[in-house]
Amino acid sequence: MKVWCLGIFLGVNFSLLSQDTTLIQEVEVKANLLWNRDSLVFVPELRRKKIEQIQAEDIGQLLQLFSGVQVKSYGGIGGLKSVSIRGLGGQHTAFVVNGVAVPPDQTGQMNLGTIQTDNLERISLSYSGSELLPASSLCFGSTISMETFEGSFSSTNHALRATQKYGSFGQVDSYVAYKKGDSKNRYFVAASGKIRSFGGKYPFSIKNGSQQYEGVRENNHYRDLNFNIGAGCRFRNESTLKLHYQKLSITQELPGPIVLYTATANQDLMQKNDQLQLSYNYELKKWMNGNVFVLLKNTDLQYVDSNYLNAEGLMKSDYNLQLMDVGLNFSFPLTKKMKLNFSNEGQFQKMQSNTYSENAPQRFHYFSALIYQLTLGKYLILETQGSLQAIVDNHSERKSQIHLNPFVQFKTIPLWNKRISGYFSYRNSFRMPSFNELYYNKIGNLDLLPEKAHQLAIGAEYSSATKSFGHLLRFNAYANKVSDKIVAVPTMNLFLWSIQNIGKVEILGVDLHYTLGVLLAKVQKLELGMNYNFQSVKDKTDKFSPTYNHQIAYMPKHSGNVDLTYSLKSYSLRIGVFANDTRYSLNENVEANRVDAFLVTDISVHAYWKIKEKSKLSLLFSCKNLFNQSYALVRNYVMPGRNFLISLSYAFN
Repeated sequence: MKVWCLGIFLGVNFSLLSQDTTLIQEVEVKANLLWNRDSLVFVPELRRKKIEQIQAEDIGQLLQLFSGVQVKSYGGIGGLKSVSIRGLGGQHTAFVVNGVAVPPDQTGQMNLGTIQTDNLERISLSYSGSELLPASSLCFGSTISMETFEGSFSSTNHALRATQKYGSFGQVDSYVAYKKGDSKNRYFVAASGKIRSFGGKYPFSIKNGSQQYEGVRENNHYRDLNFNIGAGCRFRNESTLKLHYQKLSITQELPGPIVLYTATANQDLMQKNDQLQLSYNYELKKWMNGNVFVLLKNTDLQYVDSNYLNAEGLMKSDYNLQLMDVGLNFSFPLTKKMKLNFSNEGQFQKMQSNTYSENAPQRFHYFSALIYQLTLGKYLILETQGSLQAIVDNHSERKSQIHLNPFVQFKTIPLWNKRISGYFSYRNSFRMPSFNELYYNKIGNLDLLPEKAHQLAIGAEYSSATKSFGHLLRFNAYANKVSDKIVAVPTMNLFLWSIQNIGKVEILGVDLHYTLGVLLAKVQKLELGMNYNFQSVKDKTDKFSPTYNHQIAYMPKHSGNVDLTYSLKSYSLRIGVFANDTRYSLNENVEANRVDAFLVTDISVHAYWKIKEKSKLSLLFSCKNLFNQSYALVRNYVMPGRNFLISLSYAFN
């Protein structure tokens, strides 16, 4: 049962590509587009063309296509989605949007379910600090970078996008965006708006022992409004100034776990985010480049429990988080073979709540990172990094923290006609408990300790391409040792969690990726991508504990996906499968905590028609969960069965 999913989908199905390989462009295969050869690090990514074909509702559905990534989803559209990369929690992953670090809100982690994909130009995942990144992202184990329509320059005078989607279970999604650019890339002004709603009442079927239970998901309505404005200008010295503002408003019902013979959950969550970011990227006579950024964020959140048993018959919990983030990064070459990067960043957070009787929690978090890169001979590059974190909380029970986090990596310059490259790295990372984990009503645990991790990784890539054929094989292996790992498990609903430290956790993992592209004829092409992930994430705290040497909750040992896309002129057919091995809802791996393995198949048909020279009309029809599988990524949070989506898009460039 442990590996049945892998055998089935490798032998029978083809599924979603983990990277936007763009292997075949017109009549030639370009395998070297699979990663960034300039930085000489593995950078799997998805670009706009592939993102449009996938038609994901949020970036959580995109990230689960990358090898080494696990996404925990607690429902359909709008449901909470969190990420775990190489066995480490989401707090070990930094998010960078248009070059600026975007910290999570007071829920303590980035909710991937609220980040739209319609405006994404590119999304990538990196583990190295060789890029010019904010200091906070350099201190973590991995970085997810995103570039958006409203945050990028355009060489066209006008760009217009509009998309209308209709789907099962009351899904309605409308998006429109416009950008005024300049043919010489001197400036741009852009705006976009998106409204999305989801009825959420989908049927489900689950097993209770030997009995099968059928019902309809309740208290699951979701609605959000997302508005973005962006502007930028380029100066004569190639320096750029960018401004971006985002307004996000979310209203959602919170479905509880499906537990038989209990009353329907009746909790709601309202959230409003305002975010303003300003960045200046500069280049000084080609001997130094860098950027300065400022980010201001205000988040209001209200949790309402209409089933709460008190005199009022209602409980309201209000939270407000104010955050200011300022950063400075610069890079300059010392010689032809030596390069230095230096980054500084300071974050100030303040949380206010009607549930907290003491002084409002405040935190100052300082990040600093120094990266030194040296080319050794003809074939090897050494990269070292020293990062510093200093944290001061105003709470009397929280001690100030200062931590140094080293990183070292050896990587090869691509060898054998740029077909082979490899690396070996060590990283030490550290993450503080969030305000959510410390202070939230019925959630907070003031006894939580910071989580620390030692990370070893080794990997290699091989690629080959001709005019009609190209393929790439990527291999990564890693070993992590984590102290005081912070684990959160939902209890009554997606707002109330049980949070604890696990003293010692050992992680061993392997991820494999293979991509194949074949040009069948001048107007036909075939793309195949496959991923396989193995993760052993075990509790090593106490030999006498019932959870000793057991897999940590919700970490499958085996998972993967495969993808087959066939294109004929402007038409394409995609068949996709995603599979997950058995997991356990608690750290004790017993039958009562078992969450069954699953395999889900999606299929979609995509077509586009050019209207004149610069306009394009696209139509996509997809059927997700084709075989109507009943499955859950998290115990009792059943995912939608067979569902359909039709999407009509117009683009003018």
